[in-house]
Amino acid sequence: MEHDRVARRVVARRRVRVARSRYRVRTDERADDREDGGVDEAGIERQQPLVSIDVVPVRVTDEGTIEFALHERPYEPFRGEMALPGVLLNGGEQVRAAAARALRDKAGIDETRAIVQFGVFDETMRDPRGPTISIAYLAIVAPGTPATAEWVPSSALVARAATLPFDHASIVEGAFEAIATRLWADEPLTRALTGPTFSTRETARLAADIGGHPPTDPSNLRRWFVQHPRIERAADQTGLGGRDTRWAWQDAEAAHDE
Repeated sequence: MEHDRVARRVVARRRVRVARSRYRVRTDERADDREDGGVDEAGIERQQPLVSIDVVPVRVTDEGTIEFALHERPYEPFRGEMALPGVLLNGGEQVRAAAARALRDKAGIDETRAIVQFGVFDETMRDPRGPTISIAYLAIVAPGTPATAEWVPSSALVARAATLPFDHASIVEGAFEAIATRLWADEPLTRALTGPTFSTRETARLAADIGGHPPTDPSNLRRWFVQHPRIERAADQTGLGGRDTRWAWQDAEAAHDE
């Protein structure tokens, strides 16, 4: 696992070096992209890095599998390549608003169940335009929500992660880890992923698909749901039983914005 992580970082750095040489973008040519750094209290002149807001759109299919959205970059660097939706933070703009702008402008997504910040990425060679810091968000999207981005199954995303530009492979890896560790431990996020109703089978499949764990052994999921204070059997169970039994959260509120 650690070897694969190091290998991805080496590949990402190599791609950024090639892009930097190809597009001939130097730090002193970035005046239009950032505010001047100025001089700090110690009298040292500093250049402020760019702040990038990168979003990992996620949705759970009706079968319980998880998908991620990528879009084709319209501008250099890495024009024409598939990437996570992201934007540079504007002066005076809040990061949460920038995340919504990235979803709207790059992925065509206007509605989400939740937007959750999960990490900060500051690899020094992550961007050929110069030093940047990425603040990363998960955006949980309901199935069927309109989008212009391409939805990619989790297995396919893992397979093509090394081809993503910037350090998006590391961001994707961080998104997987965030979902796997927060699933069921973070109830609002879990509600956003499962939706208002879900089946025992979908719950087990979701955990397996993301590399996480169900709240208990799959054979004991029904017992665990029965004992959960905020989960109940869904009203319509016609023809359903066993792992196809459907469950519902006792209230409909599933939003989780950070």
